[in-house]
Amino acid sequence: MEIALISHLFPNRHNTAQGIFVHDEAAMLQKYVKLHLFIPSVYTFQKGSKRALKYKNHISTLFPKTNFRYISFPQKKFPKIIRWNLSRNLAPYIDELQPDLIHFHWLYPDGLAIPEMVKRNYPTLLTIHGSDWYKTRNSKSQKEVTKTSLESVNRILTVGQKLKNDILKEYPHLDEKIFVVPNGINADFFTPPRDKSKAKEKLQWNDKQIHLLCVSNLTHEKGIDILIRAISAFPVLKNTKVHIIASNADPKYENSIRKLIQKNKLTNIQFYPTQSRHQLLEYYQAADLFILPSRKEGFGLALAEAASCGVPVISTKSGGPEQIINASVGKIIEPDNPNILGRTMINIIKNLSPYHQDKMHKDIASRFGIENTVQIIIKHYRAIIEENAKV
Repeated sequence: MEIALISHLFPNRHNTAQGIFVHDEAAMLQKYVKLHLFIPSVYTFQKGSKRALKYKNHISTLFPKTNFRYISFPQKKFPKIIRWNLSRNLAPYIDELQPDLIHFHWLYPDGLAIPEMVKRNYPTLLTIHGSDWYKTRNSKSQKEVTKTSLESVNRILTVGQKLKNDILKEYPHLDEKIFVVPNGINADFFTPPRDKSKAKEKLQWNDKQIHLLCVSNLTHEKGIDILIRAISAFPVLKNTKVHIIASNADPKYENSIRKLIQKNKLTNIQFYPTQSRHQLLEYYQAADLFILPSRKEGFGLALAEAASCGVPVISTKSGGPEQIINASVGKIIEPDNPNILGRTMINIIKNLSPYHQDKMHKDIASRFGIENTVQIIIKHYRAIIEENAKV
């Protein structure tokens, strides 16, 4: 079985975290199928810009990888032009490869090419992760092109049940072709530390202090402001050390966070840039509690990774965390409520004993191990190819 995988998000040396879930899934898939990755890269006129670096120097893979260019516009303007150019530039590569199936990882922009590929009689699968759905709901033109893709594709995978439900609220006629397949994690890599004290020492963290960790994009939907307000509201939390690994920052939101910290005179909060996979493991293993206070969350990959490392987690009823968090790994709370978040953090910090590292790891591995996820995806591949052959 030969699969063409299309994703504009893939780790590179400038950002080793972007699209890491696509990388991990592809790395496992290539053990079972013949895989070729195609990375759409936008034309940029500023060579050193963030936008340019986003599409350069992708990490090496064990399968073929092809970058191709397409025209894009800021703020997702002119989506029909983007769709035309993306499809036009992808088509020659696909026609040369003649894959058994094309798997699109991301609704916008990658999935815009679906209608053209369907016209060329290629079976197609689309994975929607969350923001790629929610951020295309704001304009009529974006909604029009994504609707065409959703109705054209053979099957759709969503990483969470709420995401599926939200899509079906607008397009109930798609019910028979949408399936929930959560992101998988490498549970063999994300493991609990043998000695948490030594893990803290490695990062030069004070072993006498409680260390809170958050790994998130610095955007409004991720709710970092809620975490800051919770810490501000409870004096005992000001004695903790808060480590925030932030990426993909929205400048206005980041500025508001900085002002909020300054206003409340918080000196226990430290920000870090995007970390490599191995560095991230060190942070997970050293942390005492992990918090993801999202307002919207398609899945919550960092939650699963942290829990797999034996760290109790707190997150919100925001879409994805509900399927990850159970009583053995942490607490799920209402979103957008600093008081509830603060009290929950304090309660867990005071009583960490119910959370057993090895049990947490086994629980997450059994539910979200990437091997299980990949086997489910392969079943969808086969079913789509068989259905397409009958048409």
